Amino acid sequence: MKNINYVINGVLAVAVIILFVMQFSSKKESTVAPAFTTEGDSTNLLPIAYVNVDSLLSNYNYSKDLNERILKMQEDYRLDMTQRSNALRTELNDFQRKYEANAFLTTERAQQEGNRLQKKQEELQNYAAKKEQELAAKQMELNGQLRDTIVAQLTTFNQTKGYQIWQIIYPIGIYYVVSSLMYFVLGLFLGDGQQTYMLRQLICSAATIPATMSFYKQDKIAEQVVYGTEKEKLDTKWLTDAVLAVVGAATLGIAVNNIIAMTPLVQMSEGFQEANQSFFAGTVVFELLGSCLVIPIAEELLFRGVVYKRLKLYFGVTPALIGSALIFGIMHVNLVQFLYAAVIGLLLAFVLEKTGKLSMAVFGHIAANLVAVLRTETGWLEFSFYPTVNGILFTVVMAVAGIAVVSLFYRRK
Repeated sequence: MKNINYVINGVLAVAVIILFVMQFSSKKESTVAPAFTTEGDSTNLLPIAYVNVDSLLSNYNYSKDLNERILKMQEDYRLDMTQRSNALRTELNDFQRKYEANAFLTTERAQQEGNRLQKKQEELQNYAAKKEQELAAKQMELNGQLRDTIVAQLTTFNQTKGYQIWQIIYPIGIYYVVSSLMYFVLGLFLGDGQQTYMLRQLICSAATIPATMSFYKQDKIAEQVVYGTEKEKLDTKWLTDAVLAVVGAATLGIAVNNIIAMTPLVQMSEGFQEANQSFFAGTVVFELLGSCLVIPIAEELLFRGVVYKRLKLYFGVTPALIGSALIFGIMHVNLVQFLYAAVIGLLLAFVLEKTGKLSMAVFGHIAANLVAVLRTETGWLEFSFYPTVNGILFTVVMAVAGIAVVSLFYRRK
């Protein structure tokens, strides 16, 4: 039954992807995030579906070659200016020595020599300014050559490869093929009961990480080459982002869970009740390791690190936020988890977009799952599940806190 659910939800996710591609690809006015624009020509927007990493690496080497050429030009310029400046300095020193020794025959001759050296100094300054302008123009020209080379290769690649749907579907497909096969094999050895459910989920999620990580690294290389993406730095801003992501995901997760619990959805969804029983039937150690560490890492690599970013390259930020959230929700099998996962997925994608750090989405995911596990295992904040005055007020406070965090991220450029 669970395997059938996986298949059904996989088909639904594929359907969502196809609908998104059909919807946004059919518009004449493209909402694609441009990778490059040719100066003075706003029509040359490049919708990058996926990037041939080998081509980009070769372009990256080309970039290094161009950089070496620019450095060589700068060094030649410095040597030339040093030689010219030294020659002029020698003449000035010679003039100063002759002038102090009264070596000039007449005052007029000394004045002529001084005027000549002053004119020569002005000419050197003009020469330096001209050379600096030429050097800057040449640097812009070489940078333009690099840009045009990458644009040409990416344009050719994307014209010859119909990857818009495929490049989003197949990472999800590999993720679920690997996890489903592993789940089946583990069921043969560990049994198919609820007691081993969380252990099997933990191992299955861990097994998907190498493949998903390879997709993520490929896309990261593309970002670094095309956009010059910087690596994460452990500084005050990083710590602030982490705290905000944790607080936002935890408070919003509590609010969404409470709202769902106050409706009849939980009682109506047999799929959720079965999944919930299986989830909490094992030991707390496996629950924490699985839902609060391994699963968040695996899912964030796929749904935010790969799916969201590739959707963004095709359709822009807003469609990617919505699309990745819907896909993430559908993959959680039942209606209750769909609603919760879609909201949290939307938040995590938004955090990634505003911070540029996948680690922030991972921290947020871990926080939301950790709070959910602690509430179930300890009965913490159980009063807020019910539509009482206290429960509703607490839920509103949590929702406001979560929205406040979102607003802080939203204000960033």
